[in-house]
Amino acid sequence: MPVRAGVTAPDGVLLLAYGGPSVPEEVRPFLREILGGRTSAEGLVEAVERQYDCIGGVSPLRKKTEAQAAALADALAASGMRLPVAVGMRHGPPSIGDALDDLARRGCRHARGIILSPFRSPASWDAYRQQTEVARAALGARSPQVSYAGPWGEAPAYVEAVAGRIREELARSEPGGPVHIVFTAHAIPYEMAHVSPYSREFSAASGAVAVRVPAARVPAARVPAMAYSMAYQSRPLRAAGAWTGPDLRAHLAALALDGVRDVVVCPIGFVCDHKEVLYDLDVEARTLAESAGMRYRRASTVEDHPGFIGMLADLVRPPSPC
Repeated sequence: MPVRAGVTAPDGVLLLAYGGPSVPEEVRPFLREILGGRTSAEGLVEAVERQYDCIGGVSPLRKKTEAQAAALADALAASGMRLPVAVGMRHGPPSIGDALDDLARRGCRHARGIILSPFRSPASWDAYRQQTEVARAALGARSPQVSYAGPWGEAPAYVEAVAGRIREELARSEPGGPVHIVFTAHAIPYEMAHVSPYSREFSAASGAVAVRVPAARVPAARVPAMAYSMAYQSRPLRAAGAWTGPDLRAHLAALALDGVRDVVVCPIGFVCDHKEVLYDLDVEARTLAESAGMRYRRASTVEDHPGFIGMLADLVRPPSPC
């Protein structure tokens, strides 16, 4: 079950996401921010900017995260909790400070913080909490207290929502030969993987989803898992040092050599679309797989799947008294 943090009933919700450029004018400032403003990285900025050009010039992450926030507010209201839900981004607007200020203006004193990253590492989890505390300090006494929801990437509701997205993709076309599912998560440096549960949580969640894909209502013990594997995607260009693997591109090539002809890629490490999904998977990985003779499909991210939104609502509600 998801871990609920704290015992004080929240009077607001802070959804924390990575961020992305919502208009073309934000692309270069966004890339320079995440690269630390290094002038030596200007060529890298231009390379990634070209990737954004391939997907329409912007990221849909902000719009989709705000849709998740609206769906969460509706789900909470349906259960009698009418709470403000604000979105704060690590990079780009609205900032975490903006979100805290918004909650404060709406009377929130005790916010539940939910990090929209399924698997924990210093980059995908700790950095959000650290940046939130910096923003709280900057806002001062007006800032709400923030109690953070615990890890949820292995929660049954998330597992079932991901499995449902795979079933939806499989149902869109006529069945062919055996299907191989490739679960993906963002690559991280090995030094981060060694000190965090990121890879273990990725593995456990992927295995749980593979069991749930064949049938939604059959006990898991009676359903064989579909053939699946795991790979890491979106290692930054010019990244130094060792990173988690296998890299998705090399993994797809290896599957093709092994005779796999039908793959469904499932970005289980992301909860909504952004460049890492729309370019790295829908453009780059698709091109590689199809050039190797494979049928390539990509499962949708969970986004506003009712089961996922319901799980987020459960993370907000205070635990029942014993």
